[in-house]
Amino acid sequence: MSDDAAARVARAERRAVLHERRIDSAEEGSPFGSWFWDIARDDFTLSANAWRVLGIEECPREALGDLLVERAHADDREKLAAAMEGQRERAEPYDLEVRFATEAGYRWVRVRGYALSDDTGEVTALGGSVEDVTERAEMLEQLMESENQFRSMISAAPFPLIVTNMNTRKVIYTNAMSNDLFGVEGPDGSHKTPEFFADKEQLAEIRKELLTQGYCTGREARLRKVDGTEFWAFISCVMIEHKGEPCSYTIMHDLSERKRLEDELRQRAQFDALTGLYNRLTFADLLAGAVRETDETGKVFALMLLDLDRFKNVNDTLGHEAGDQLLIQVATRLKDMAPECCQIGRLGGDEFAILFREADRISDIHELADALISEISAPYEVIGNTVNVGCSIGIAIYPWSEGLPDELMRFADMALYKAKEQGRGCYSIVDEKLTDEAHERAKLQQDMRLALERGEFRLAFHPRMCAQSRKIIAAEALIRWEHPERGNVTPDEFIPIAEETGFITVLSRWVVQTAVFQLRSWIGMGADPVPVSVNLSAADLMLQDQAQEIGTLLSELGVPPHLLQIEMTETGLLSDRERVQEQLNEFAALGVELLIDDFGTGYSSLAYLHQFNVHKLKIDKSFVQRLTHARDALLTRQIVEIGKGLGLAVVAEGVESESQADLLTAMGCDELQGYFFNKPVTPEELIALIEAEREEERVGKRA
Repeated sequence: MSDDAAARVARAERRAVLHERRIDSAEEGSPFGSWFWDIARDDFTLSANAWRVLGIEECPREALGDLLVERAHADDREKLAAAMEGQRERAEPYDLEVRFATEAGYRWVRVRGYALSDDTGEVTALGGSVEDVTERAEMLEQLMESENQFRSMISAAPFPLIVTNMNTRKVIYTNAMSNDLFGVEGPDGSHKTPEFFADKEQLAEIRKELLTQGYCTGREARLRKVDGTEFWAFISCVMIEHKGEPCSYTIMHDLSERKRLEDELRQRAQFDALTGLYNRLTFADLLAGAVRETDETGKVFALMLLDLDRFKNVNDTLGHEAGDQLLIQVATRLKDMAPECCQIGRLGGDEFAILFREADRISDIHELADALISEISAPYEVIGNTVNVGCSIGIAIYPWSEGLPDELMRFADMALYKAKEQGRGCYSIVDEKLTDEAHERAKLQQDMRLALERGEFRLAFHPRMCAQSRKIIAAEALIRWEHPERGNVTPDEFIPIAEETGFITVLSRWVVQTAVFQLRSWIGMGADPVPVSVNLSAADLMLQDQAQEIGTLLSELGVPPHLLQIEMTETGLLSDRERVQEQLNEFAALGVELLIDDFGTGYSSLAYLHQFNVHKLKIDKSFVQRLTHARDALLTRQIVEIGKGLGLAVVAEGVESESQADLLTAMGCDELQGYFFNKPVTPEELIALIEAEREEERVGKRA
């Protein structure tokens, strides 16, 4: 070799060594290594980092390929050997992740290879890289395991569950129960479940709560199924992190059945079950609203009470089924005849009421009354029989007939009575003579205030019975008024006046004080009294420190709080939730129980029951009276089951027969109350009944 050639070789070797050093320096401290084999020149280079990544000492090039295959995991050898052969023989690149044995155990290495060819296609050089990816592989394995656990947790959840990515707003996980709830077919509904909130404003509120505090409190929400059907559910959400992304973890409980029951109860509470018209309670609210509107706008309205003539004959001759069919047809004619501005109700029996709003001309009222009498008097076909009935109408016009809503109702009723006196089949409008009763009402109101001073009020006690033992376990305190001139004035006569004038709070205070004093008296005489419940109105709970006042009275007289119970109607409970709940919490802290009275006749919402310290539910007597009807019996059973499911004791009032008592007991009622057992009694009679039962029990035990 000439000196020039030797010099060129030396320079090339120095450049190669320098190149290797640069590569080694660049790769130092990284998990990356590289190699290159110039086949034509038989020049093989493997960086220092590549040796370290592969976990082997330097060895001849000829033995390196076999050594790598030998050191690879048994499951990876075949694919590695095939890749290396494809690179060498066919210039095929490869990119694999392979496990190599090292002194510290197997490590994951990403191996990549490429080939260079000349114009003839012959491979002239091979190259590639190795990268230690053990940490990444282990992390992916952990993530996969975590992902599987996450999916398993969701699938195993005993309730419908949905996970939504908060950034993309996409549903990423659902379980089978959720898929069933939303009507999603197939095993995985994560890509099929739609934006399931029907109320976008509520969705925005929930998102805001999640993003600001990490969770949202449980609430009712209107959701949408895949087919577009909307339904109600109770949902709770919490923010979680999944794969580094903020997600909403939402669990839900289908409220469809409860809402259906609530709607049925609300329908029953607001509308007449037979005719579909407004019932008495709802019509009274509409009448009060009409009075307020007229006071604000001056618009005149007419209250028309309509009573069927000869209806009793239909019931007596053709039976009650015929009577019901006739009432349905009458209701249909009233709806067809009355103008759109009219609201129609059935007050009970064969008595209907019409609120004719915006009656600007008296002639409009006369024309409607004449038309109604003519239409209602036309023949009916009832169960294969032609029936003829007529009607009489009493009319009060506001504000020409001034007074509170109940007074207007009485005015119209007096006009109806006058129309019947005139021979039926006609109508009568309130005149000045009929307003004399309003003066009588004012006199009754004045007498009621004086009755407290004169000691004319007293308490009667209506026992509540244990459904199983049929023994007295509590009693309801009822106010009675013995007027020196009028005699016994029923609560239906004076309680509405007391409520309208605000005097009800005075009466309620007297009832509570008298009931507590009576309990103290029984205790003082050595008796062992049962708990006594008193009725409080919404106005009573609006009084400042009502619970504190009652608690002080119990403490001063030494009466255990559990002997006093509070009864409230649904309407009263929901009048001012925040204020009422505050008072009820104070009662609960004292140990005084709360009963919901007349359940099913007010708002009939089951959602509020768990929000208050309610202990017992009193099913209204109207349900008990219709237990022979399959639909009503089913509805009553559902109310009992829901009450029991909420941990409430259930009381049925208005029990008038043994069959009713037995059926209600079988349904799961805890307590029964009604004339079948006892009428309201005096304090002395109540204690005597209790002592007689206890003596009978003692005799039975001795026997």
